[in-house]
Formats: sequence, C-alpha cells, structure tokens
Amino acid sequence: MGEDKRKKIFVVGGIIITLLIFSGFIIKNYTLKEDELKSWVGYYALTEHIKVGVNRFLGITIYKKDGGYYAKINIDGYQSLTRLQAKVHGDKNQINLIFDKYLPDHKFATYEKGELLIRFEKQPQLITVWGAIETDIPKYKIPGEYFKMIKKGEPSPEIIMDYFENNQDQQAYWLVLKSQLELVSTEEHSYKYLNEFDYERGNHRNEPWKVFKFAVVDLDGDGYPEILLDLLEQIEVLHYEYGTVLGYCFPIVGIKNLKTDGTFDFSTSDVTGGYGRLIFPVLQEKYELIKLGEFSYSIDEEGKHSNIFYIDEEPVSEDIYRTFGKEQEAKEDVIWYEFTDENIDAMLK
Repeated sequence: MGEDKRKKIFVVGGIIITLLIFSGFIIKNYTLKEDELKSWVGYYALTEHIKVGVNRFLGITIYKKDGGYYAKINIDGYQSLTRLQAKVHGDKNQINLIFDKYLPDHKFATYEKGELLIRFEKQPQLITVWGAIETDIPKYKIPGEYFKMIKKGEPSPEIIMDYFENNQDQQAYWLVLKSQLELVSTEEHSYKYLNEFDYERGNHRNEPWKVFKFAVVDLDGDGYPEILLDLLEQIEVLHYEYGTVLGYCFPIVGIKNLKTDGTFDFSTSDVTGGYGRLIFPVLQEKYELIKLGEFSYSIDEEGKHSNIFYIDEEPVSEDIYRTFGKEQEAKEDVIWYEFTDENIDAMLK
C-alpha cells in the first residue's frame, strides 16, 4: 500500500471517528434535554374569577408519548370550551407550549399550527407568560405566578390526562377538598381555600372548624354530583358551575337522612318541615329548595292548632302524607365517608 493511500485511509478514518464522537455528543445532549423536560410532567391548574358568578378554569396536562413531550389544554368557562394539543419545547428552566392540533369538542377560539400558546418559567416559582392563550383578568396580563402544579398520587400522565378531560367537576372538587383550589363562599361572597373557612358561626361548642365526613350525590338531578361536607353542626354543599365550586352552608337540620337520589328530610322549626331536593339556578350563586312534601300547622280564630300536609304543594290528608313519608324513608341512604385523603382520592378519581 502506497504512502498516499495510507494517508487517505487515515484521514477518512479520522473523519469517521470524529463524526461518531460528535454524533454521540449530539445524541447524549438531546437525551439530556429530553430528560430535563421530564421534570415538567404533571397537571397545572388556574381558576380565573372574572366577576361574580363568571369564572374560567384552565387545566394543562404535560406528558410524554412516543418519545416526545406534549400538553393537553382544557379551558372551561362561560361560553368557552377549549380542547387543544400542544408540543412542549424547552429545558428544565422554561418550556414553550406550541399549538399542534385541536382535540374533540373544541369550540370557539382558533389558533395557527406552530403558534406559541403559553410559556412556563421556573424562577424558582412557576411563572406564566401568556401567548395566543390570554387571560381574562387584566391584572394577570403581565407575567406572574398564576398556575399551580397539582400532584395527584403517581398515576401515569395518560391517566391524568384522560381523568381531567372527562371529569372536570370531580377534578375541581378534588382540588377544593385538598385546599389546592379556592371555592366561592356564597354567604360571604368571597373566594377561599377550604382550610381557610371559619365555621365557628353557629358552632355552640366553640370548637375549631373541622370536616368530619363527606358524601357524593347528585342533589339537583342534572347528572353531575355535588359534595356535602359534614361539619358536625352544619352541612356545606359544594356545587360545580363553569369551572368554579360554589359553597352553600345549611344548618344540620336543613339536610337530614340524605338519599342516593338526592332527596332528603328538612326541618324549618320544631313543628314544620318535610322532604325536598335542591336546584341551583345558573350564574346566580343561590339555591332553591324544592319541597316534595311538607307539614305545617295553622291556628284558627279560636287559637286552635291544626296540622296541614302537602305533597308537591297540594294539600293532602295525613294518611296520604304518612304513606309518602314511608316511601321516602325506604329509599337507599347515601354513604358518608370519613374525610381522609384516601377516601377523597377513591371517590373522586
């Protein structure tokens, strides 16, 4: 082999080795970048209180699939329903969510492929920088700490993604019961975390506020559940509406013997009460008691008391009313669960 040929082989070999080393460096560096994105995997939530009764709930699930990182974006609110998939680019310090495609049930807003939707930065707190997805709160328009990363056990990102897409109401309830999302106190017209509520009003024992038990039942018959919290001397009813959980406080006698169909006994005094259910007019922050059956009394001119019975607001005899009451009592009782993290997770997954 001639000297020139050996030199050519040496040069070619050197080039090949250099390319292998360089490509290995690129692959390793790319892998490191991918590994850095792993720290962003999870679920992020924000509730915007636009005005009384009008709210917007934003949920972002970041997950890994087929070697890449993606975000599923759900936005629910009054006249708003956003369902998007975005690609996630960035590193351990910041990520950009780039619009990829629309998902089923998306309505209203339009985006262009490759458009920056939103950016997250760690400083070390989580900072939101808005892109094509904008806030409806004027004071939020500048970059700031708005979203919270929610940790819900250790299920796979795909399970989290499917859960939060199909169970918006249960998602919000779960966050409220964990004191990670504010609810609206309809009594005080204010937003608070559950662990910030002061239920000493009406508590004659002057004991610290505490949730003892909870139940999950559809009170208004709309196909979506409400949550009831047993506070020993009071009942707090949680109702989900347009991305927000509203809280309604009842005396303990206001909701008794709760049934799985959402009906219950109520008392308005020692000698008046009945059977009813609740409905929640949309965007009004109030409830209505539908009286299915009621007993009361009247006093005639001579001061004589007599009992009066109603079913569906129509007067009936005492015998008919008692038969109605027995049918109500025979219904299946709702199950009350101890207020523990394990039970909350089990009931709201």
